[in-house]
Formats: sequence, C-alpha cells, structure tokens
Amino acid sequence: MGTVFHSSSLTILTTISLGLLLYFIIVTAALLVHCFYNESVALTRTSLLISAFTALASSVTSAVLPTSIHPAARSAVFWISIALIIPAILILKKGVPINKLLIHFLQLILTAGVLLELCVFLSKILWEDSVFYSGYAAQYALALPLFVLISLLLYKCFIVKKLVLPFRKFENMLVRIYLSLSVLFHVLLIFVDVRSNLSNISFLLLFWSLKLLASTLLLLTPLFIVKNRQSAYFNEQSLRNESFLEAELVASNLYREAQADTRSFRHDINNHLTAVSMLMRSKNYEKAEEYINTLRGKISALSPKIVTGDEMLDALISSKLPECGRNHIRVRITGVIDGGLGWKPIDTCAVFANAIDNAIEACSKVANLPSREITLSFRKTGYQRIILISNSVAAKVDCTPLNNDVRVTSKADAGNHGYGMRNIRKTLASYGAMMQLSCTDTTFTTTIVMGKQIGA
Repeated sequence: MGTVFHSSSLTILTTISLGLLLYFIIVTAALLVHCFYNESVALTRTSLLISAFTALASSVTSAVLPTSIHPAARSAVFWISIALIIPAILILKKGVPINKLLIHFLQLILTAGVLLELCVFLSKILWEDSVFYSGYAAQYALALPLFVLISLLLYKCFIVKKLVLPFRKFENMLVRIYLSLSVLFHVLLIFVDVRSNLSNISFLLLFWSLKLLASTLLLLTPLFIVKNRQSAYFNEQSLRNESFLEAELVASNLYREAQADTRSFRHDINNHLTAVSMLMRSKNYEKAEEYINTLRGKISALSPKIVTGDEMLDALISSKLPECGRNHIRVRITGVIDGGLGWKPIDTCAVFANAIDNAIEACSKVANLPSREITLSFRKTGYQRIILISNSVAAKVDCTPLNNDVRVTSKADAGNHGYGMRNIRKTLASYGAMMQLSCTDTTFTTTIVMGKQIGA
C-alpha cells in the first residue's frame, strides 16, 4: 500500500479521500466486532471524533510533506496513523486490563484488514485497477459511501437498539467459507491473463461470468449470514415471549382457581355454621370440634402461601414453588408491596420469571441442599420502593459485566442465551426503575429500585 505515495499526481483531495475511506473501514470493522463477535468493543462519540480528526490530520500531513522526503517516510506517517493510532483510540477504555485491550485491538485490526482486502478485490472486479492504486480521488466515490452506509445501518439496526447477535458456530462457518471463496476468486483474477485472450469470446464470456458471480457472492453473502443470525435470534425471542405468556397463563389460572375455591367456600359457609350449631345444640361437642377442625383445614388450604401485595406476582411465585420443591430450594418472602406493582402482567413475568428462573438455576448448582434458598424482600423508604431477590450460589460471580449491560451466559449455546438480565433491565427502564447486581461467596443479590408511586 506504500505505493500510494509514489504517484506524482497525488493531491490533498486524493489522500483525504483515501484516509476517510480507511477510517470508515476501521469504524465498520469495530461495529462488526461489537455486533457479532465481542460487544466489549464499543465505540463512543468522543473516540469517533478524535479518531476522525486523526485520520484527517494524518492525510493532510502526508499530502503536504515536501517531495524531498523519502516516499517510504511519507507512507509511514500515513499508515501508522491509520492502521495503529486510530484503532487504538477507538478501543481505549478506562478500567479495561491491558491484555483485554490487546485482544480488542487485534480483533479490530484483523477485521479491518479483511474488509480492506475485500474492498480491493471488489474494486478489481468493478475496474481494471484497484481504487488504491489509481491515485485519483473520484475512484473512491463508490467505496467511501458504501462503508459510510454500512456503518450507519449497523448503528441504526444494532447500536441504537442495543442489539448484539454473537455469531454461533454455523455463522462462523459461513464466514470462513465466504473468506475462502473470496481468496479463491482473488487468486483466479490475479493469475488469469485477460489481455492475451481478448479475441477469445468463450474465454471472455467465462471470465466476466466469474466476475459477476464473485461480485454477487461478495455483496450478498454477508447479508444472508446476518439475516440467518437475526432469524435465529428472533425465533429465540419468540420462544422466550411464549414462555412468559405461559407463565402468565399458569399464574392467572392459579389465581382464578383460588378465587373460585374461595367463592365456593363463602357460598357454603352458612351451611357449615348451621351444621356446627346443630351439633352444639345436641351437645355433640366432639363432632362439633371435629367439624370445626375440618373447616380450619379448608380455610388454611384457601389461604395464599405467597403474599407480596401484588396478585399477579403472588400467582407467578406460587407457580414456581413446585420446581423449587423438586430442587430442595426454600423460598422466603419478607415485606409487601403496598398497592401492588401496577405493571402489565407480561412485564411482571419478564422481570420476575427471568429473575426467579435464574435463581433456581443457580441454587440447583449448590451442593449443600440445606443451603439452597431464594429470598424476595420488599422494602420502602420515604421516596423509593426496593425489591431484593437473593439466592444461594455455588461460587462468587463477577457482576461487573452484568452491571455494564454486557451479555453473559454459562450455557453451552452462548449465541442464543444470556439475554435474561438485559430483558429485565429493559423492562425495568420502561417503568423508571433501576437494577444493580452484587454477589458474595455464597449469595447473589438482585436489587431493584423504583419510585414510591409504583406503576404511576
């Protein structure tokens, strides 16, 4: 690439165009890494502005350097700024260990290198010479807007929506096939001598057919890979929403059954009292006491086992009790929510079904059965309502990624999991609530803080 600066026709406009093109290639690479491989590689407005200024400054500096300076030195100024300093600016974050920053840097450099090579290859297909060797700014007119457009699409479709879709094994396999085909087509174009076969119609037809096939595959295959990953993600989301609806349905059915049993008992209470009165009048006290004890048993069965102050939450927790019992997990409730949550039922399920399922999964991994416990605590202060969901853990969990909204999962199919906490946080945000996670060696705690007027 150093030969860019050997051309005497090099102008400031040409160099700036090349610098901006390479800048957007690196930005696109960073967005791709964030969305599909490592969401820790996140761009900020400040880093984008500083890196853009660096790209512009290095381009202008390289173009205005005196011709007496060796071309290699002029080239080094440009490429060190573009290939090393800009990626470093984009991935630099406070509090991130050096080894992780190095991994992020290498991921970004490799992805940008692949995009650069694909850009060169596409330009060879569309034109006889690469845009990087033509030395004329107009040749960048197609490549630059293309990468600007890709960057904007990634930003709008993924970054704004806080959506990341880490590639699974299948998508990674498709990426490898895609890159292998790109290399194969590139090699064929390099070694095929077109000029010596201009009179051979069959050869030219085959050659241009190959070019058309290569360009079509290069442009459409990435769209297919992303669409495939999106379909898998939304299918998973549909299944998750379906599980929430099922939890809501189970909880609602339990609530209706409890209400029906209560109404039935109230309907029969006069008859029960009449029977007890008759036994007392006939001085059959033992039978009367036995009858009263039977009624007490029925009343105890009708009394709700879970009382939080929110009927939907009561029913939801009650629906989880059988699973807790099978896993030898004790459930404790302390405090109540005065006036209830005031949330939509599906939102209650989205938050608490997720949280309780996570708690059950964590408790099930604790070897000591008597230590398995889930506690839901409801508190209030003068201006806030606080909900604490605590559960036993087998080992301490690092909550930093979770509190930073980084997707984390312990499941084998990581590509389709790890969205539970993110869904909880998103639902809570819609009600103006916040969530903080903490963990000791034995207990994981989810703290939910919301305004005093819940649901208002």
